[in-house]
Amino acid sequence: MAFVYAGKPYVLQFVDGALNGLEMRCSSMTFTEVVDIMGYDELLRQASSLAEVRAVVLDGPSGGLLGELTSRILSTNAEVSNYRDFLTGMDFDDLMTVLKAWVRAISGQDSPLSETEQMEQEDELGLT
Repeated sequence: MAFVYAGKPYVLQFVDGALNGLEMRCSSMTFTEVVDIMGYDELLRQASSLAEVRAVVLDGPSGGLLGELTSRILSTNAEVSNYRDFLTGMDFDDLMTVLKAWVRAISGQDSPLSETEQMEQEDELGLT
């Protein structure tokens, strides 16, 4: 029987504030797709105005960072018919929380270790 690669889905679970109880399952991504998303994340970090944030989040050939996320949502426990409308209907802070959680998950920054513990572990492994 031949090996067939099946990527893992990413599960985003929220436990605080207005998002408490929300769960989203998102599809796996290739290395190239993750690198592209990290480019959006970097642009978002460098944004110095709401217009620049809007351009990164909503605009672009694939609908910006939000379009990238909505195209990869497999399911959610929220009763919605349109993921993009659901997300853009959120308060700004809540939408940014969802986007940041997704970017952390796909980039492997979802470590259960504290930042100090993670740095110590990386030192021990010679990764720093």
